[in-house]
Amino acid sequence: MADLGLRNFYEFSFEKLRGRSKRTCGNYGRTYPFRGCTDNREKNCIVPRVKNKEKDRTSKVINMREVKIGLMGGTFNPVHNGHLLLAEQAKEQYRLDHVVFLPAGKPPHKQEKEILPDSLRLRLTRIAVRDNPDFSVSSIEFVDQKVNYTAETLEKLANCPSLLLQGNDSDALKKLLGLPDVQIRFYFIIGGDSLLQFASWKTPEKILSHAVILASGRSGITNSRRRMEEEAASLRSRFGGKIGLVELPEVAISSTDIRKKLDCHQSVRYLVPEDVRVVLLQHMYCNQETGEK
Repeated sequence: MADLGLRNFYEFSFEKLRGRSKRTCGNYGRTYPFRGCTDNREKNCIVPRVKNKEKDRTSKVINMREVKIGLMGGTFNPVHNGHLLLAEQAKEQYRLDHVVFLPAGKPPHKQEKEILPDSLRLRLTRIAVRDNPDFSVSSIEFVDQKVNYTAETLEKLANCPSLLLQGNDSDALKKLLGLPDVQIRFYFIIGGDSLLQFASWKTPEKILSHAVILASGRSGITNSRRRMEEEAASLRSRFGGKIGLVELPEVAISSTDIRKKLDCHQSVRYLVPEDVRVVLLQHMYCNQETGEK
């Protein structure tokens, strides 16, 4: 029998072996996987070694870990226990890895005279969440000093999630954003009243393209769970995307009521975190001394 190693031609044959295609390199009479001959003794072997890039990309996506970041939007004027309860329940019910509070710098729907000073709102929100390592506060919406629209903020974060670290010293968030091969998914958390007004927000379809909306399942006494489910279904039909509801106990707390109580020298104890209450009272006292509102 002629020595196969001296032959100047290659004989390729395909055979089905255990459901896989194989090639036989006639140069050495050996069978190699379909991806190509890896025997380096014959430089002229023309069986190509093909790398399946599409398969590699798919495998990488499958192996990427999903990091769920909650974004608690709001004016926080001031922050209260209802905000904290909603954020905590959203984190628990939807298994979020972290929740970042995003105080609005200049919300489009409120008059500037109705809003507490930016520095105070930011300070109070940081005080409110400082005992929870899974909560943090970002000042991203205070950077540009212009009217803030949720769609624009989410678009920035979709392109660069590390912007959440602006004014944010959370080690837990830094660790999550620094993990290799992660896919960031945003969950934008809002109150039930905001869900009822969501259709009037700027480009709601863009918001839903960048984040899952998580809204309180209740909005006051008149708006039941069923009403909120109907609204969520209507919004999904109109704008697409995903909207989930967060189960909450019936706790009626609003920033407007808290400001009114403070103006009337009424107690806000247990409506806001104790440290927040102390700072608010100090602020009210200083304003009375200077004659400011």
